[in-house]
Formats: sequence, C-alpha cells, structure tokens
Amino acid sequence: MNNLKFVWASIRQQRLQSLLTVVLFTVSVGISIAVVSFTEQVGNRLEQSTSGIDLVVGAKGSPLQIILCSVFHADYPTGNIPLHEAERISRHRLVKDALPLALGDAYEGFRIVGSNQKFRDWYGCKVQEGQWWQQDLEVVLGSRVAERTGLKIGDSLASAHGLTEANDDHKDAVYRVVGILKSSGGITDDLILTSVSSLWKVHHLERKAVTVPSKLVPQADASDSTAEITSLLLRFRNPLAALQLPRIINQGTSMQAASPAFESSRLQNIIGVGTEVLSVFAWLVLGLSGFSIFISLLSGMKVRQFDLAVMRVMGASRIRIFSVIILEGFLLALLGATLGLLAGHSALSGIWFNEAISRNGISALFFSSTEWYIFCLAILVGIFGSLLPAIRAAKADVHSILTR
Repeated sequence: MNNLKFVWASIRQQRLQSLLTVVLFTVSVGISIAVVSFTEQVGNRLEQSTSGIDLVVGAKGSPLQIILCSVFHADYPTGNIPLHEAERISRHRLVKDALPLALGDAYEGFRIVGSNQKFRDWYGCKVQEGQWWQQDLEVVLGSRVAERTGLKIGDSLASAHGLTEANDDHKDAVYRVVGILKSSGGITDDLILTSVSSLWKVHHLERKAVTVPSKLVPQADASDSTAEITSLLLRFRNPLAALQLPRIINQGTSMQAASPAFESSRLQNIIGVGTEVLSVFAWLVLGLSGFSIFISLLSGMKVRQFDLAVMRVMGASRIRIFSVIILEGFLLALLGATLGLLAGHSALSGIWFNEAISRNGISALFFSSTEWYIFCLAILVGIFGSLLPAIRAAKADVHSILTR
C-alpha cells in the first residue's frame, strides 16, 4: 500500500475527527483571508477616493459625515451651504481649484451627483459610450450603474430622495442618459453624474436671472443668495493652505471644513478595531486547528499502531512511517486551507450580503500577497501539529506491539 492510500484509509477511519479538523482550518483561514482582503481593499479605496482632494467644505456637523457623503458617497449630507459663500472660498488666494457638489437624490440606490464640467478632469472620467452631459437633465452613468440597472443611451430615469432603492419620487422631471463611463475601479463607477442646475430643476428651485455667472455653477448668478449646493471640494495652492484655510472656514463662515486625509485615517482606525477582533479570533481557531490535528493523529495511533507495525515488518523504514503521519497532517491542513481560501473570497463576492459589499467596490477577485502567507502558515500549523505523533509512531517498538 502506498503512502497516499494508507493516509486516505486513515482519514476515512477517523472521518469525524478529520472533518472537525478541516472545518476548523476552513473557518480560521476563511476569516483571516476575508479580513485581510477587505482591509486592504478598503484602504486602497480610501486612498484612491481622497487622492487630489485636500479639503471638503460642507454644512456644520460631523466632519466624518461630510467626508463619507461628499468623497465616498456613502452617507447623507449634513445640510446645504450657500453658493455665494462657497464662491467666495473658491476665489481665495490659497485655493488652487474648487469643485461644487449637489447631492440628495439617487436611482436604485446609486447616488446622483450634480457638479460642473471640471468633475471629468478631477476624477479622470473617460466616456466609453455616448458623450458627456451638456444640458440640464442629461446624465452620465458610471460603469457599474449601467451594468446593474440595465440603462442604455437614450433611456430615461426618475430619481428618488436619499439613497434608497425606491424610484419615481420626481416623475415630473426625468433625466435622460447621454453617456456611460469606462470602468475606473473607483467611486465614479457607482455614480450618476449631471449638472448642479439639473438637481435644482428636479426640485423646482427658482433661480435669479443670470447677469454675472457663478464660477462654480455657471447656470446661477454669482449674487444669488438663495442658491445652495451640498459641498465644495478644494485643492490647495501651497502647503500653507492646510494650516490657514480650515481655520478661516470654520471660524469665519457658516460652513465647516473637513480634511479627507485626517477623517480617512480616523475611519480606518474605527474599522481596524473590528478587523483586529476578527483576526485574533481567526488565529485562536487556527491554533485550535493545529491542536485538533495533534489530538486526532495521537488518538488514532492506538487504532493504527498494528498497521504501522506490520508496515515496519514488511520493510518500511522509520522515515517512511514518520512521513506517512506528516503527510496526513499536511493533507488535512491543505484541504482546510484551500476551502478557507475559497470561503474567504466568496464572503466578499456579495453572495452572502445581497451585493452590499460588492456595490461598495469590494471585489472577491482581489488577491493580496498576505493571503499566501496565511495559507502557508496554515499548512505549517498542520505539519507542526502532526510532528509529535509522527515521532512517536516512528519510534514505536514493533516487537511489543505485535506480541500483545
């Protein structure tokens, strides 16, 4: 009998213990890989989403909520800010560039973002089909929006309030799709883009006649004190702006400044607490997996000691006996680690979470180099757990076993 056949017969003989060992390895490796992959993707997405945005100006409230809403498009606005105040900040000598955002509506859970023509350059948007919006009530869809909703060029859509998946709150003012963006792997894949004045028109907001066009929203008059936007994204002209502008905005206006870099770091720390707890749990289970292999092989020695003794009599060396036990531990760990790898990635596929994870840019196909360290560590734990039983089997006294 070759080594593999002997090991397979041994696993079948102790199928319940072997199954428990495989399950423990699967759980520990699956959790570890899901946590590592999720954490790295969130970090990459945070870095990508905040790239090129130095400061966000919004209504008074939580700075983190301002960033979540205006940068990651994952929360509700803290309120609106006057366009003329935002205009004044955008013209400050410390501001290199500014981008207005008007938020509040969505279509099937995908946020509708009103801005100006600079949005395309700020986010590096490239149109795959159709063209960029030019007129009010024209929209450009992110690639994932088009894929999930099935909307095509020329189709119409009616928006809903908030970020719900309900539709048709604004049936009397519908948008028309004029373009679809190429996939960027970033936040724009999940957005519906249009002009600020489009959102004003949908909500029937009357504007003052334009005599001096606003720098931020050309469809509005610069002196219109009733015009409002949700937030303003800023780029600094020099490092001095990082020290002075937040203080100028927070103390001298009715608005609030929030730093994407600072709030993103804070958000990662909040997420990190949960992932650390899961990681500790996964390592404990992995330790139990190694102990399970140790107990399984050691308890199985009494059942298999006669078979091993017969193998010795038939010419099997101590090295072969040792390698057979090690091979069993290796195969159990390999099977559990492989299933854990699949389980960890399937957990991020959206299958278990009704697409809540995948909709936010988390992919099951993302592979981190750390995953392979976890996979190899699980194999080593399996081998280490089988080491003592293998040594005892190799050193067993064949004569005393056969004479019992």
